[in-house]
Amino acid sequence: MTTSTAMGTSIVQLECPSRSNLIYDMNFYGNHIQTIITRAPHIFNSCIVDIEKVHRWRLKRLVVGLDVEVLADFSGYKIEYPATTIQICVSRNCLIFHNYHARRVLRSLFQFFSNPNYTFTGVAISDDAKKL
Repeated sequence: MTTSTAMGTSIVQLECPSRSNLIYDMNFYGNHIQTIITRAPHIFNSCIVDIEKVHRWRLKRLVVGLDVEVLADFSGYKIEYPATTIQICVSRNCLIFHNYHARRVLRSLFQFFSNPNYTFTGVAISDDAKKL
């Protein structure tokens, strides 16, 4: 277990049985946020199921924080890389998925992002939607 603290905040790395996942409990001025970082598609799928189960009573108006990262293009050829890291947050649960390890687009990812009842929010969200 690793702990890092700053005024009003702390981050604790929790024990995790899998080497492909990291789990953090972040305390931000009294608000606890659980963050899972994974490269395993089955963990991503499981987290999506858990999010929808926990928030089932508000799935018709679910608000999801979204950020997407891609590989930087230093070639000069304007190559458009697919999303390599996908970050979603719902309430006090965050999931960071390193998509570059996936061999194909996950069905759960497609279904989650195509749900018309969910509102996705973030900085430059239209750019992130294009990357997806």
